[in-house]
Amino acid sequence: MHPLSVAVHAADPVTRRGVVAMLADDRVEIVGEAAGPAVVVLAEPAVTGRHVDAVGRMRGAKCVVVTDGFAAADILFAVQNGVVSVLPTAEVSPRRLVSAVLGAADGSVAVLSCELQSALLRTLRGQVLESCGMTLPGMGAREIDAVRLVAEGFRTSEIAAELACSEATVKAMLRAVMTRLGLTSKTHAVAYAFRAGLIS
Repeated sequence: MHPLSVAVHAADPVTRRGVVAMLADDRVEIVGEAAGPAVVVLAEPAVTGRHVDAVGRMRGAKCVVVTDGFAAADILFAVQNGVVSVLPTAEVSPRRLVSAVLGAADGSVAVLSCELQSALLRTLRGQVLESCGMTLPGMGAREIDAVRLVAEGFRTSEIAAELACSEATVKAMLRAVMTRLGLTSKTHAVAYAFRAGLIS
């Protein structure tokens, strides 16, 4: 098995040497940024959009950020440009860094603080889903209403009357929800909606 190609980007040469030393592992090969690495480790005291944009230009490269200065407002832009993990400098160890790098490459590990996860979810909800009439768990407002009425024991004809649409529309709406979310029945859809906090 070939080692994973990893580039280290750090303006400070001491920091760069430290990161390279931490990545001393048979599964990792340090390469230059021009070599088209699979993963880039970006180690800076504060990471800005300029840093992330530079990584984003390395098409296909995943990025592990090591920093104590990362603005939560930049998380969606960062993720869109290949950032998979953001590790606080003080918490980095060789084992944790190698694990994050290998996990970034195969998609098995993503490390974001609770603050960054919350910021990402808020941004997704506000900028992406709500603009399409969707909720974070993947149901639109009318679909939630239909599932809520199913939970309350309404028959298809009664749901159609409540939502001022045809029975065929109600059936299509419920079928679309189940297909999109991988649910097997209306009961399963109701259980999903309860767990997601969409109905109570």
